[in-house]
Amino acid sequence: MWLRYFFVVLLLLPSVLFAEEIKDVDSIVAVIDEDLVMRSELDRRIKQVVIQLKQKGQQLPPKEVVEKQVLERLIVRRLQINAARAAGIAVDEGIIAKTLGNLAERNKMSLGQFRQALESSGLSFEQFKEDMREEYLISRLHSQNVLSKIQVPERDIDAFLAKEAQAGDEDVSYRVGHILISVPEGAESEKLVKIQAKAEKLVQELRAGAEFRDTAAKYSNASNALDGGDLGWRKRGELPGLLVEGIVPLKPGEVSNPIRSPSGFHIVKMLEKKGLSREVVNQTHVRHILLRTDEVTSDDEAKARLEQLRARIAGGDDFEALARSHSNDTASAVKGGDLGWLSPGDVFPAFQQEMDALQPNEISKPFRTQAGWHLMQVLERRVYDSTDDVRRNKARAAIKQRKGDEAVDQYVRRLRDEAYVEIRLPKEIDKD
Repeated sequence: MWLRYFFVVLLLLPSVLFAEEIKDVDSIVAVIDEDLVMRSELDRRIKQVVIQLKQKGQQLPPKEVVEKQVLERLIVRRLQINAARAAGIAVDEGIIAKTLGNLAERNKMSLGQFRQALESSGLSFEQFKEDMREEYLISRLHSQNVLSKIQVPERDIDAFLAKEAQAGDEDVSYRVGHILISVPEGAESEKLVKIQAKAEKLVQELRAGAEFRDTAAKYSNASNALDGGDLGWRKRGELPGLLVEGIVPLKPGEVSNPIRSPSGFHIVKMLEKKGLSREVVNQTHVRHILLRTDEVTSDDEAKARLEQLRARIAGGDDFEALARSHSNDTASAVKGGDLGWLSPGDVFPAFQQEMDALQPNEISKPFRTQAGWHLMQVLERRVYDSTDDVRRNKARAAIKQRKGDEAVDQYVRRLRDEAYVEIRLPKEIDKD
């Protein structure tokens, strides 16, 4: 009898031990509103963090510190996932599949090999997919609820660039042309108005194409007037202090507005800059008529309509008027189809290809892109120095990134503060 009981205990022992293990693994470590964080998930995340720290050669904090920090991350992550789902945000399975395929390709593996590599390292492929899905959910939550509301006013960009220039343009040199229209000391207001009007007239003439050197030699009261007003190459700190703010933002070839000083009205022209990498692009000024296809309008019908419009234009009808009345691109239709100046990469590749093949004033045959069917006319072309545009775009992106990071942090903190969270770690660990 005793022997039989002994064998029964031996037979039951593995299942009892397994049950105890499951009980430990599946215990609740946190309650978040109506959701739960299980010990198994916490342990899995801790394992990932420990591997990452070891890979960086970083010393591991005490176990209880890691446990608390990872649990807090899990809580915040779960709150964001739940908020995303409550907002109706979903992730298309096609995106997950495409991302997995890209990851496999980047590692020069097939998807099957990538899956095998994950699982051989102790990671579940299905869990990896789920983690990826959650990352997409959180990213879309941030975009929809936070980042879409971030605005970057032009004055913020101006301030950013001014500060950047002040702090980091020691390698930039400026070659500046300078004209001084002097004001006699104690000049009456009537005299002052006339001198200002003279300076403004000179600016208009210079912007219209007047030669700066000749204008400076003829009208400038500065000591270097006969040198064409050329101040030579100077660093920022070597420029006249009162003129710096008017000089630095100028692009090569641009002329400032008159700048008032005690000595008179100054006109400056940015002749050249060096120390900066220039961004010079070939731009095309185009207009188009777009017809979209749908259940009512087929490809053949859209193409045929555009061929008719092209024939009308060839017969003397006005492109602008036809664009206003026929184009489905409402944003450009109100401007007669005008898309403005386009740089390489601004439009679909098929549109770019057709645009590059046209001569100025030439009208394309109907062609198709992802947007629909187009009829296009190239108006003119130019070589454009887009350096300042690129700098402003980079500044805008940097400001938006900074504001976005701050806003996301505030949003996440608010989620955490407003949620009911009960942490069920052992008391000696959960001391707060």
